[in-house]
Amino acid sequence: MLPTHRGRRRKGRLLRTMPLCAQDAVAFAPAPSRSRQPEPGFPRTRYGSTIWKDIHSCRKAQVLSCDVTKFTLDLYRSRGYRARVRAVDHNQYSNWTTTETRFTVDEVILTVGSVTLEVINGYVFGTIHPPRPQIVPAGDEYEQIFQNFRKYKISIRKFQEEKV
Repeated sequence: MLPTHRGRRRKGRLLRTMPLCAQDAVAFAPAPSRSRQPEPGFPRTRYGSTIWKDIHSCRKAQVLSCDVTKFTLDLYRSRGYRARVRAVDHNQYSNWTTTETRFTVDEVILTVGSVTLEVINGYVFGTIHPPRPQIVPAGDEYEQIFQNFRKYKISIRKFQEEKV
């Protein structure tokens, strides 16, 4: 049974929704009870729409987070998306908690997937490779979606090896 407060069911708590560069992750707050953790229900919707589409893979999340990347990539080209979460324990459901903000391409945290360094004519050149999800809509490349992506500086220091 889900925890109650003065006869009312508690809301599922969305701890953090963090859209990352081409990867979205949702983290859930753990249930306060000592019983088994309720599984999260996590639907998303286009901003301005009243139709919520459930993300079934998040229902069986073994950890308190869920990768929603492939369900949100198409929403970056639209007006963004909102999310809501609730706890599900057998046939008991908590109330929905909806995100206060609308997630758009502007809220995405740009991350670095990997860096390669190469030496050409005595100069070291670095290339930053953004992370790419396995499932990307056709034509959606990092540079097209994130037109104002940041430029990074790479600093290289040479350490002298100590001979023992």
